[in-house]
Amino acid sequence: MEISEAALGVMEDYFWEGNLLQLESFCERLVLTAHRRKVEEGMVQNLLQELYPITREDNGSGQIVKNQNPEALRIEMLLERFNGRRTEVAKAMKISTTTLWRKMKRYGIGSRYDI
Repeated sequence: MEISEAALGVMEDYFWEGNLLQLESFCERLVLTAHRRKVEEGMVQNLLQELYPITREDNGSGQIVKNQNPEALRIEMLLERFNGRRTEVAKAMKISTTTLWRKMKRYGIGSRYDI
């Protein structure tokens, strides 16, 4: 198996709460689920998001699962900064509002930002 520089960078940037044991387990799972001989960035991001989603309380009404994907986290951060104004978020990301909508749909970001 070979791992791309970008994939390695994603793994290095991730905070491994379970330390070495969690990292070893993740690498084993990555190797077992890889469909190619070279592991790419997207494969690592998808597996991280699948295995270790971030959760937080939403005003006592339960848990909301936040995405682990860096792009999804950026979108959520910008939505909060611009109080849900998608036009401003799209401008900050230098994309169209349609592209932003597609990305939000892909990452499951939406209901609390619908205005």
